[in-house]
Amino acid sequence: MEIELLKKFIQKTLMENVLVKNIRDLSFVKEVKRRGGNIFQVGGFVRDQFLGKESKDLDILIQGLSYEDLENILQKYGKVDLVGKSFGVIKFKPFGHKEDIDIAIPRIDKKLGVGHKGFETYTGKNISINDDLGRRDITINAIAKSIDGKIYDPFGGINDIKDKVIRAVSKNSFIDDPLRMLRAIIFASRFNFKIEPKTEELIKKNAHLIKEISPERILIEFEKIVTKGNIPYGVELLVDLKLFEQIFGFSFIGNIKIFNQVKDMADFIFLCFENQKEKPSLAYKNKFKGTTENEKQIESLEMLKDITDDKFKNRFIVAKMLSKSPTIRKSGLLNNNVLSIISDFDSGKYPKNINELEINGNELMDLGFKGKDIGAMNVKIFAAILGDKLKNNKKDIIDFIQKKTEEEILQESFKKEKITKLAIFDFDKTLVKTEEPETGKKIWKEKTGNEFPHIGWWSKSESLDSNIFKNETIKETLDGHNRVKNEPGVYKVLITGRIKELSDVVKNILDKKGFKFDDYIFADGGKTIDFKIKKLNELMKIFPKLETIEMWEDRKDHIPIFKSWAERQNINFILHEIKS
Repeated sequence: MEIELLKKFIQKTLMENVLVKNIRDLSFVKEVKRRGGNIFQVGGFVRDQFLGKESKDLDILIQGLSYEDLENILQKYGKVDLVGKSFGVIKFKPFGHKEDIDIAIPRIDKKLGVGHKGFETYTGKNISINDDLGRRDITINAIAKSIDGKIYDPFGGINDIKDKVIRAVSKNSFIDDPLRMLRAIIFASRFNFKIEPKTEELIKKNAHLIKEISPERILIEFEKIVTKGNIPYGVELLVDLKLFEQIFGFSFIGNIKIFNQVKDMADFIFLCFENQKEKPSLAYKNKFKGTTENEKQIESLEMLKDITDDKFKNRFIVAKMLSKSPTIRKSGLLNNNVLSIISDFDSGKYPKNINELEINGNELMDLGFKGKDIGAMNVKIFAAILGDKLKNNKKDIIDFIQKKTEEEILQESFKKEKITKLAIFDFDKTLVKTEEPETGKKIWKEKTGNEFPHIGWWSKSESLDSNIFKNETIKETLDGHNRVKNEPGVYKVLITGRIKELSDVVKNILDKKGFKFDDYIFADGGKTIDFKIKKLNELMKIFPKLETIEMWEDRKDHIPIFKSWAERQNINFILHEIKS
């Protein structure tokens, strides 16, 4: 059977004259033969011919000449690149040709260190073709064909192709280069071959050595499974032969059949990591340092867990997925529900984001919106469209805005009617023990080794730096805040002499300490006490049914002024003097 298969192969290649023609047409052939060199086709081309597949490989091996002799010959016929000299490889571009050809001399490798590069390579004209084939990974890749048509198959690769078997060339194949274990699985998944039992045992025995291979290199091999192989079969082999556990650091949990849906690398990695504690996107980034595009697509796939029966919510989720990774469309893991929503977005039925709304920021400004209110209204419009409460056309959007504004005015008015008490809090030394300038600047220098970077203090964000200052909570005020926050009809307000530019810093400190307010009022210039009295007068006008004001304040010089103001108002006034 082997002889018949060999005859058919030789007859086919001679008839088509593909291999012989390609090599013999190369200009250097006659001189190489005249100088005693033997020319072989090796690698994928020979294997693929036996498999009945087309091959683009043109890997040539020349035996019987030294590297230097071969280099001297080739320089007469084209451009020579010696990038692979340590491995006995020359990249050669014949004059008049656009593509490089890899030309090598036979070599043998001696294992010296870890990884697939931990070798010392020996090359020379006296190394035989069989010696060179003996350093290769699996038998189906260890076949050569001379320019004269003679086949060299010292390890039975032709028989293994016939029997659809993957077999290691030697018992040391995977010890010499652990990457070959992955390559064996890749070829098995590509050609739907079985890995023969002894080779399976060799892989299991040496699976731990795969850790010698860099994650980036492993990722390249995974890409070959995804793009060229039977993916579920490849994963099954990874799991059964213990490589999956060694590569990922945990045992596979899940249904291997779902890998039938995989269409790209992001799908593959997502399913491998899906049932672990660490998010697949983080695991991919931390372990494999893969491409940002794949990482973002994996992040989008993570959002699938939030998909429910709520169409409105699902549109928001899918919009977010598409914003994170437009390439999510090519994933094979999307269900019909998600695909239908993507189709609606792509057809223009719904906007994918606020940039696709039929109204822009300038038009919202013309309608009276300013600053952050523009963004807030865009979100409301976007949500209304995704919730089928509004169509994405300018007239309907403007009607919606005007109606919404009226509703909000009514709601705000109703809310104000229910407020009977104001709870007013100061910030510095009332809610939080902040530092005075003189003390604070000393602490800054002690902690940082540098002078405080500003002349001023209260208007500078550094004066509230929580990495430098403790900014401790004042218990008395915290207790008061916790008491009034659950009282009905109470409107809680922070009024501070800190400027508006520090609003984010102040709010962040208060949030972390559990303080929440209905309104935050920051200084707009002038004396602090005048500013606070002004704001108290404004608040009195806003809430028509106000009965009580309860205030927490630390400034001794402000206390009598607040009391005097309160005596002129027809209201119950409670003042807590905080002695911080």
